[in-house]
Amino acid sequence: MRKYDKEIIQKKIDKAEIVSFDIFDTLVFRLVNKPSDVFEFVNLLHNSKSERDDNVYNFKSERIKAEEKARLKSGRQEVTLLGIYQNVGNYNNEIKRKLIEEELFCEKAFILPNIETIGLYRYALKNNKKVIIISDTYLSETF
Repeated sequence: MRKYDKEIIQKKIDKAEIVSFDIFDTLVFRLVNKPSDVFEFVNLLHNSKSERDDNVYNFKSERIKAEEKARLKSGRQEVTLLGIYQNVGNYNNEIKRKLIEEELFCEKAFILPNIETIGLYRYALKNNKKVIIISDTYLSETF
């Protein structure tokens, strides 16, 4: 971000009562080309830690289909991670629990802060602005 752009944004923050930031691709970057690429790493991580009988195969495509199915069932665009995993494969609940943990681990492992926008976030807080962080993701607030 050029200094000029930063100054313009800071002036807009100065005038605002409430400032909102999207989390992904604004405050943090994912280190994968597409968000669904994380599922390939979930597959690898799970299989590296599990018994052969508990291995998962084609997890990326299964996980994508499960999310689509969860959205169709709910009739809404936004769904929860648990709602998605209710539609993942024919795995028992213990394997699904592990896959959820591994997905959350991989999500965290593949993000980096965007230093420039984090600076704007801090600027807003420093100037006593109400700050809202938004996202259109299935990840919970506690993530």
